[in-house]
Amino acid sequence: MRPGMPCVILLDSREGEPDRTGAAAVFEGFFDFETGDPRRSGAGIPRLRVGEERLWGFECWWRLDPQRAGLTADDREQLACGLKEALQAARERRFAVSSMPHRGLCETCPGRGGLCSWSEAETLRPQPPSEGSKTR
Repeated sequence: MRPGMPCVILLDSREGEPDRTGAAAVFEGFFDFETGDPRRSGAGIPRLRVGEERLWGFECWWRLDPQRAGLTADDREQLACGLKEALQAARERRFAVSSMPHRGLCETCPGRGGLCSWSEAETLRPQPPSEGSKTR
């Protein structure tokens, strides 16, 4: 998924807001929810633009719009293979976990609090000093 790709809102789950179900949207990318800073793919929250409004990906069910996105059959096959590989990795728990978790490393990780074996206290602690910088 690349920023600028057309999407469609399948179901708007926000309460008390205008319903955007069925609306055309544009995928803006992945962002940190609190700061709005861009994040790498999958390490932040997807943000969509519907007209002039921004909508966070967890506020609705959405998908890429293959007709408007110009996805070829090869693109769709690559997306499907990537999803299958990610699901297989999750089933097999093939995730590299840091031996020194800390907020700077773990704060935006999508596995924190679910797939990660470290506790919330460990993943949100300040960065520990590196081995070479310890003083006696």
